[in-house]
Parts: sequence; C-alpha cells; structure tokens
Amino acid sequence: MRSTGNFTPRPRRSFVACIILGAVTPVPHAVLALDTSVTFAAVAVGERPADFEFPTTGPRGGGKWQVVADENAREGKALAQLALDKIEHRFPLAIYSQIQAADVEITVWFAAAGAASSRSTGVIVRFADADNYYVAAVDGLENNVRFYRVVEGVHEQLKGADIKLPSGEYNGLTLRATQHDFKISLNGKLALTTTDTTFSGPGKVGLWTRADSVTHFDWIVVRTLP
Repeated sequence: MRSTGNFTPRPRRSFVACIILGAVTPVPHAVLALDTSVTFAAVAVGERPADFEFPTTGPRGGGKWQVVADENAREGKALAQLALDKIEHRFPLAIYSQIQAADVEITVWFAAAGAASSRSTGVIVRFADADNYYVAAVDGLENNVRFYRVVEGVHEQLKGADIKLPSGEYNGLTLRATQHDFKISLNGKLALTTTDTTFSGPGKVGLWTRADSVTHFDWIVVRTLP
C-alpha cells in the first residue's frame, strides 16, 4: 500500500497500521508515509467520534451517524451512516475537524450496508462549509464514480467514469488534490483525473453519503501534501 493517490487495500485482517502524529508502525511488504490515520476502535458503540462534525448538504435534519460493531472492519468497529431518509438531494456528511489543507490526499475504506434507493459513498476535500466543497463519489447501484464541486449546496459534476464496485466487501476510495489537479482511485486503480479552480484554499476533509445510503466506514487515512 502506498500513499501516492493509489492505495491498494489489503485483506481486512492482514495488517494494522498505527499512526500518531506521523509515527508509523512498520507494515510487512509495504512502506507507509502518512500523516494521520483515523479508526474507531476507541469509540463506544452507539456514540459519535469527538473529532468529527456532522452537517448536511440539502434539506436539513442530518444523517444518523454512530459507531457500530462490524466484524469485517479492521478493528471490529466502523463509523456508520444509518438514516433511511430517501430525500434525493439530502447528503449527510461526517467532517474530520482536525485537518485544514488545500493539497491533501484522503483514503477511506467503506462498505455499503444496504439502501432502498441509493448506494452512494464519497470523500470530501477543501470543505469550507456544508454547501461548498469537492467530493469524489462512487455509486454501487449505478456503477460509476463521479467528481463534483458543490457550490452553494448544488452538486455540479465535473467528470465521471463507469466502474464496477465490488459488493459485500470493503473497498478503498482515494481522492488526491494538488493545486488544481484531482485524481480519484478505487481499490488502488486510478479511475479518473480532472482539473478545477473553484476552491483553491485550505479546507477540511470528510465523508459523504446520499439519501438513504447506509454505509460503514472502516479506516480513514489523510496525508497533507507539500
């Protein structure tokens, strides 16, 4: 696994990486150069992690975010979005409040746990507020990956590609932002690249879901770039 925008997810129980303020525990057959790793093992089931904010883009009311037990997660727990509200243009977010960066790479391992109308998952960079940010989103029902800029609450698609999202397992989604260039990878394979100049300043990173997408998030890795 490399932190170059092309993360290659390993099987769930093959390793555990412990990263605190840039200190990395060696991992067999891999070299990690990461700034921040976030897992949810220390958070009680049913609680929300303290380092996150939970706004909503679109009709307010928010998602239902909490840590759940998940035997397939690396440390036995995951952060889950559990709300079943089918409002199409409602996007529950989980924003990591400890990082502000413009040039940044975020990877999350996620599993779609079910939904009636939507199965969408995304990662956010340059988050200014609930209505202004970039998001890379994958859809397990429509089998695509898309890159959006969200301006005043409106999602504007900048680029998309067809993909086949493996179901019933955890997948790794990476969004890398460097100046005006963006790269999106799924399970270590580059899915698309694009450019945009709308948001150039530093912002937070986070997680994105849509409508009634029930999603488990296992592990988040954030790397600030020089």
